[in-house]
Amino acid sequence: MLLLPYAKKSFFVWFAVYFILCGGCTYPAIQLSPPEVDFPQTSYYILRDYNTTWNALKRAILGLHTRKIRYINTKKGIILLDEETVPIQTNCDCGKIGDTPLTGSVKRKTTITLKKKGPQLTIVEIKCTYSTKYTWRDIYNRKVRTQTIPCVSSGRFESTLYCSLIKHLNP
Repeated sequence: MLLLPYAKKSFFVWFAVYFILCGGCTYPAIQLSPPEVDFPQTSYYILRDYNTTWNALKRAILGLHTRKIRYINTKKGIILLDEETVPIQTNCDCGKIGDTPLTGSVKRKTTITLKKKGPQLTIVEIKCTYSTKYTWRDIYNRKVRTQTIPCVSSGRFESTLYCSLIKHLNP
């Protein structure tokens, strides 16, 4: 009977030590929260014929100086711009890791399509897709995995290109 009180004390001491040691190893899981913004307007109705809009769009793209055309198909009405690295804060929203918004740079891929809807009506669709790589780290700051995170455009580039197009259509 003398051993029983010692065993109880020993059990509680070991339980306390285990709880303190293992409690320090657990932490709340950090999660990626998706962006909370709406998708921007990407389709614009232009009251001009297809060829006039096409030529003005090419001049508008070349007038932005930093954009280079990677692929162009006049018959299908497709223009692909070179992939470009831009800052997250001014161009898109990539969500949050925990409570902290993602910062840094993203890669932007831009596809522009033109569709003829009438003799004096052309639809210009400017589609920008943004993505960034995020490296998840463990508690020892070692790389665990790298994930490509899609981002939502703020519409800034699309509206800048649209305004430049309108300026070239209405000099």
